[in-house]
Amino acid sequence: GEEEEEDTFQYQDAGGDEDKEVVVHWKPQQEKTAEDDDFDREFQKMMLESRAGASRRPLDLSIPIDLMGANDGKPQVVNAEGEARVVFQMLTRKGNKATTRTLHVPSDSTIASTSLERGTALNEEQQELKRRVLSYQ
Repeated sequence: GEEEEEDTFQYQDAGGDEDKEVVVHWKPQQEKTAEDDDFDREFQKMMLESRAGASRRPLDLSIPIDLMGANDGKPQVVNAEGEARVVFQMLTRKGNKATTRTLHVPSDSTIASTSLERGTALNEEQQELKRRVLSYQ
């Protein structure tokens, strides 16, 4: 069975001259079996699934009513100062009150181009879904 081994050794503390006895208890390392490997794989799989589920939970923020459903998630593009800019709403919180600020970001910035691409992809997906539903018989 599993036996616990005991090692005793002497060492000298750097701060003093007295010797101290230290007893270390440890179990000898056993070789991994196929069952252990299966368990490790299943455990890792379970942990990955639980983390993936955690990231899908909705963010707990109270979003002001005026932002709920605004623009249907499509980015708004305006022409300001002679160049195209994407309008973003930045959500801030002071105490318990959530407020928003409008930001006009140049359309050639990474966040704006990514947002525009995502908006276009969402729109195409909605149109495809709409087409399939309406053509269903």
